[in-house]
Amino acid sequence: MKKAILLVFLLSLIGCTSSINELTLPPASTISGQITAISPAKIFVRDMSGSITLIPNGGVPPGISVGDTVTAYGSLSRCFTLCEGEYFFAPYAIETAYGDLFVFEKTGSYFAVIMQTGFK
Repeated sequence: MKKAILLVFLLSLIGCTSSINELTLPPASTISGQITAISPAKIFVRDMSGSITLIPNGGVPPGISVGDTVTAYGSLSRCFTLCEGEYFFAPYAIETAYGDLFVFEKTGSYFAVIMQTGFK
């Protein structure tokens, strides 16, 4: 638990929350938005600027629901396997509006088809 609190504190020092359509490679970022859909391995999040897929290492944590507002700390990644260069967000930690904190030990390479919308 101490590691989780320290991680969120350190990530909060990186900067303020970025809107989804302003994310850039490779630095760590913080995004906030509302969950629009959930699959076993993906969380789809939307803010006023667009939407993006979050792929937490180990799958979607229990207790997260469609409609929840979450803040995710992590980095934008690009999928080069089957998804033709689409972007996704690899979270190090996800915090809910209720104060629940989910920390993922490792982020890693993903082999998945990623869907993304909203970049104008």
